[in-house]
Parts: sequence; C-alpha cells; structure tokens
Amino acid sequence: MDYGYWWGNGHTDASGGVILSVPNSKPELIEQIENYANSHTKSGCSTRQKEGCVQIRWHDSMLVEALKTFKQEGWSQKTPPQWVEYAPLDWQRALVRGYYDADGNTNTREGASYQA
Repeated sequence: MDYGYWWGNGHTDASGGVILSVPNSKPELIEQIENYANSHTKSGCSTRQKEGCVQIRWHDSMLVEALKTFKQEGWSQKTPPQWVEYAPLDWQRALVRGYYDADGNTNTREGASYQA
C-alpha cells in the first residue's frame, strides 16, 4: 500500500474501509491498486466511477488504524505522523513520491516542485 498516494488522494471510513481516488488517465495505477486490494482482503475491492476518476474501496481495519495516524486538517489536507521524521530516508522519499503522484508535482503558489 502506498501511504503517500493515500495521503494525497484517499480517505478512510468508519466501517474500516480504505478509499483511493485514481484518475481515469492512470489505468495502470487503477489495476495495480485493485490487485493489491484484492490480494489483501477476503471480500475483494469495489470500484465506483466518478467524474474523471475511479474510487477503489476495500476493507482493511488494520491499515485504517495505521492511516489514522495521519492527522486530518480541513477538507482533505492530511499531516503525516511524527514517526515519518524518524523513518529511513528511502521510506520518506517513497511517501513524498506517492503524495506527488496523487496531487501533482508542482505548487505554483509557493514555487515548489518535486523531482524524483
């Protein structure tokens, strides 16, 4: 599971569901997430077509507990937990890479960009 992608484009629900929104323009990512979800839950995943994207949902209460450590701020902003600061640098890079895969690689307001 890519925590970084979830950080940028996902949420959880009260019933133990993990939900990721994936743009229709990324069919290979949709397939990758569906394969992951189907291999990590007995009930498989469900998909729902939305405008411009597919929402993929599966039940994984242990993963939801881990994802709850990301603090929700406002509509969809999530702050990573403090453990991220102490994680190995390759984990931190993967987290940031996943986030930018979900939300783009530039921030025009602050002039920041991410290079893999």
